[in-house]
Amino acid sequence: MPSPLSIPARQRHDGSQEPANHIGQTLSGIVLLDGGSFVRCRFRKAVLIYAGGEPPRMEGCEFDGAQFQFDGAAARTLALLKAMAGAGSGLRPLFKASFPTLFGH
Repeated sequence: MPSPLSIPARQRHDGSQEPANHIGQTLSGIVLLDGGSFVRCRFRKAVLIYAGGEPPRMEGCEFDGAQFQFDGAAARTLALLKAMAGAGSGLRPLFKASFPTLFGH
């Protein structure tokens, strides 16, 4: 997989990366979502990667051939939820009761 370089981040004083803000841009390739702000952006053939950090702000965006990919903590959380929801886990009723908005309850 290519290195996630599409979205340049700004350097904070402590050396950590500050997510970029995008308004009205067309983005393609690998796009890191964590903590970013995307307003009226178009994602064209983009791979949107969420790693479990601060949720992105996405408002009025369009998606053309885009796909999601989960990495890090987000991928591990999805693996846990999938295991919990499995018919053989014994947790399926608890899982469904814990997430009523996902199951229309």
